Amino acid sequence: MDGLDEIPQADREEAHRWLSALLARYPRTRCVATVRPLAVEPDWLEEERFEELRLLPMRDDDIQTFVACWHRAARLDDDDHELLGELERDLAQQFRHNAALRDLARTPLLCAVICALHRRHQGFLPETRFKLYRSTLEMMLGHRDRRRRVDSPDGITMSVEEHQQILQRIAVWLVRCGQSEFTRQEARPQLETALAGMERVRDQGGPDAVLTHLLNRSGLLQQRGDGSYQFIHRTFQDFLAAKELVESNSLRELVRNADDVLWQDVVLLASGHCRREEIGDLLTGLLARADAARTPPRLRMQLHVLAALCAQHAAWLQAELQERIRDRVAALLASLTLTDVPQVARLGSYVLRLLPDPERLEGHRLEAVAELVGRVGGAEALGYAQRLVALPELPRAVHLRLTQSWSNFPLAEYARSVLSRVPPRYTLPVSAREQLPLLGGLPAAERLALSGAFTSAELATTELPALRRLRLERLPALEDLDFLRRHGRVLELLNVSPSLPALKDVAALAELPALTTLSLRAPLQPEALGQLARVPALTSLILSTPHLTSVGTCPCTGG
Repeated sequence: MDGLDEIPQADREEAHRWLSALLARYPRTRCVATVRPLAVEPDWLEEERFEELRLLPMRDDDIQTFVACWHRAARLDDDDHELLGELERDLAQQFRHNAALRDLARTPLLCAVICALHRRHQGFLPETRFKLYRSTLEMMLGHRDRRRRVDSPDGITMSVEEHQQILQRIAVWLVRCGQSEFTRQEARPQLETALAGMERVRDQGGPDAVLTHLLNRSGLLQQRGDGSYQFIHRTFQDFLAAKELVESNSLRELVRNADDVLWQDVVLLASGHCRREEIGDLLTGLLARADAARTPPRLRMQLHVLAALCAQHAAWLQAELQERIRDRVAALLASLTLTDVPQVARLGSYVLRLLPDPERLEGHRLEAVAELVGRVGGAEALGYAQRLVALPELPRAVHLRLTQSWSNFPLAEYARSVLSRVPPRYTLPVSAREQLPLLGGLPAAERLALSGAFTSAELATTELPALRRLRLERLPALEDLDFLRRHGRVLELLNVSPSLPALKDVAALAELPALTTLSLRAPLQPEALGQLARVPALTSLILSTPHLTSVGTCPCTGG
């Protein structure tokens, strides 16, 4: 029974009686009813012995599963299966490489909205965070109910802009107070202020009724605890607070608070709401504060990065102001350190055209630039990575950075043009199925760290002729090590982490003639641990398991 809150308030008791009668007639029926928490009383289905559950945020693997299920459902009413297959693969790839997009999709509702936006725009999501959040808000506030023909189940209807006007008053109050949760009592003054200028909405209900409507229908607010509420994602709070600050001519307040990490996303999103003259004033204020003599170097860097990020939201910007921002970023890159990289990497591909020639770099600066290019990733950064790996006598630290950033680049091209030139001294992380067929022939494939949803059968079909060192971590579907029967002839070191909950069978270890070093931290049963005595060349063993008290001495010749 999906969406009981979408039944009009006056009809909900009738729906309750109908559901009770159905379950009484068919008592062995298993029933799941979905409803927003505030739409009905907490004990509404208590007599029918329902147990109340709440959805947890989706993990990365859950998001990928959701994308696959959403597109499978879409194919049921759309004949263009080939196009939907292409859209599914493209969106799955975007979720793997775009942390901001992934973070936004932690709830099924928001993940479904992103899937719908992606399909509607034929595979093109809005190119900036600001535009993505704006499109998501427009889809959720009013349009979603209207397309589904859900007509004011609680007796209140509002336009997208009316929803936003009320929500942004709550959001800006939360930001100014430095908090993310509120109660009904705390929200009431903000609602009264907003409703004072909204006669059409005020005629439909008072502050409490309007807040209940927002909690039930907007999809943007959720119950946090008893009597406590919050925005479903902090960025929506920041987006709406930024809109309110720009509309109320509070740019100076934004600049004044730009050193507060909780305000920096608000400042960035405010730049997207600004008109032409407002964005100039905001950027000038940020640069003036950054360049002040008393500004600490760390804060100066953060403000310069923030100004450059804001400039990317401007449809039009004075050439002189653009040049000032470019000069500040170029100066950051000229003295880049590893500590600076996380901040500067927020600028994405913007920094690539400002990077110095790799041939002029050395030592720690070369390593820092390699880390920055790896974090930026994507097709645009591929050319610079190719120039880095082609440098003679490249430091080991730079090779290591290039090895660790494979998943941030186009996989096949990076393997061919970069990883093929990296010597086999470094552990190569592999977490995506698309990486497996690319491993054959790579020198770096001698040392692997595997993580992800791989099964033993999948790994058995991968070409790994020279695998010498292997680390297994975060492999929830791996039940055995049978793939090593094919790939373990020259394997010397194996490290099995505790995050392999399905692992039960390690019998394949007895068939690894070169294995000398084993670290085994999986919670195996005693009978499985007994198989370790048959590993022929084992000289070093690290063992961590809840069943150690039941295990005898392992006849290793050392360790």
